Amino acid sequence: MKPLKPVIFFVGSTATGKSDLALALAKKHQSLLVNGDSLQFYKELNIGTAKPGRETMSSYPHYLFDDVGAPEVMTAGKYRDKAIELIEQHRASQPVYIVGGSGFYIQAVDQGMYDVPRIPEEINKSLEDEFLEKPLSVFFTELKDKDPSYAQQISSEDKYRIFRAINLIRYLDKPMSKIKEEFSSKPLIGPKLKIGLVLEKEKLRLKVKKRAQLMIETGLILEVKSLLEKGLESWPPLRSVGYKETVSHIKGEITEDELLEKIVTSTMQLAKKQKTWFKRDKEIQWFDPENQKQEITDLVEDFHQKSC
Repeated sequence: MKPLKPVIFFVGSTATGKSDLALALAKKHQSLLVNGDSLQFYKELNIGTAKPGRETMSSYPHYLFDDVGAPEVMTAGKYRDKAIELIEQHRASQPVYIVGGSGFYIQAVDQGMYDVPRIPEEINKSLEDEFLEKPLSVFFTELKDKDPSYAQQISSEDKYRIFRAINLIRYLDKPMSKIKEEFSSKPLIGPKLKIGLVLEKEKLRLKVKKRAQLMIETGLILEVKSLLEKGLESWPPLRSVGYKETVSHIKGEITEDELLEKIVTSTMQLAKKQKTWFKRDKEIQWFDPENQKQEITDLVEDFHQKSC
């Protein structure tokens, strides 16, 4: 049996240059390039996701980009299934690069996921309606009452995890802490390398502001208006960074100048959360992409030689 080719993860905060670096190295090593960003899956989301342009994607095969259409939602579970299928199909003959900043999705591929049944859409919708009617603190209080152990592990502002935990408690009558306790890790087998990119805070802010300005100038507002006109205001991806602020602007709640600053602020908050998430993984080797590009290239080259 032929040895498996390596899987290399390129992770870190938004706007650190992961996509460009991974693409350049993928071309050099003829690697399968797979998306690990939770918004770049969507066909309708282009400008606000900093998705690679059409010309870039046509220059080299990109997988799991533009993979899902509204109003469908790509969950971490669906993503893991698709990504693992790709890895298993190609890894005997081709290295696999996974690039993105969505820690939960990356972890799902790397380590596996909790084995829970898919919650019926009507139950999801019912809880979504409740979340719209009541403050998040109400649900966090419910979580502390029903699963105090898990509540201690997450932020009282983490809407996604609070929603998921309450949903599972109500549907399965089983706390998330118990599900995690029963979870059996199923890590990827074979050679694996994790590269993390990190930039000094002010450098990152400058890049984020420049990118946000470009998004606005190249049609972010029109992109969001088009989605709202299709009746997609409640579509979860439109509540993500960049899109939720643009929705507020379109509704007249903030000016265009305020839009730029709010996107920058929200993006920096997201970057901090991403960095915190990935720093927990001690397998990740961290680099400054502006000053250590050659070190990254050498590491990848050496890893390929040793594992192929």
